[in-house]
Amino acid sequence: MLKQLQKAAAAHERVRLARNLHDGVLQSLTALSLRLERIYQLVDMSPQLAKKNLSEIKQLITSEQRDLRSSIQQLKSPLPGLSEETFDLTRRLRELSDRIRRQWGLQVEMALGDLSGAIPGALAHEIYFIVHESLINSAKHAGASTAKVEVTAQPAHVYIKVGDNGKGFPFRGRYDHATLTSMHLGPLTLKDRISSLGGTLSIYSSDQGSLLEIILPCKEMGQGKDAYPDRLSR
Repeated sequence: MLKQLQKAAAAHERVRLARNLHDGVLQSLTALSLRLERIYQLVDMSPQLAKKNLSEIKQLITSEQRDLRSSIQQLKSPLPGLSEETFDLTRRLRELSDRIRRQWGLQVEMALGDLSGAIPGALAHEIYFIVHESLINSAKHAGASTAKVEVTAQPAHVYIKVGDNGKGFPFRGRYDHATLTSMHLGPLTLKDRISSLGGTLSIYSSDQGSLLEIILPCKEMGQGKDAYPDRLSR
């Protein structure tokens, strides 16, 4: 039984690391590659502008190195989530907003509640990657120019909303987690990450954009049942 538990834990960590690499490093490398192609075109026409862009890329690479180092340190930790105790979610999300703007040209507004000490380190890390992938999807697939992120923490749950002005998903209307799963709709990696945390995802999609509504349980923040809202305000 102990060996089976060890194998299950190792498999879980591999899946989690794969999600983090997909949502973080791989997406960022794609954006950097696109920017480098533009810089090649600027080298002869505007050397100063090309130099400025290269300087920004250097800063972005430094940020990605920090995220990768954090993931590696987490794997080294003898106890799950130990290395994430000092993960400052508010600061990291605001940094992410600026990074997404520079990488993808997506203007992001952050509306964050008081998250200091309210969310366990391991969950804060997962929330960061959930927001990261959601914004990448808005910029890369929906073609959005603006997005808004709201994160609030209550005694037993964390609520996340990510809305944009893009072209929406292939479907129209509002779909809850069960419907998205049964009909195989929505972003697969994001759904899997949310499901693994015991959370739910609802998506509202229209020609004017989309809205993701995410609820994550946070048992360490308190016990008891919260009322799940049927619809979070846009």
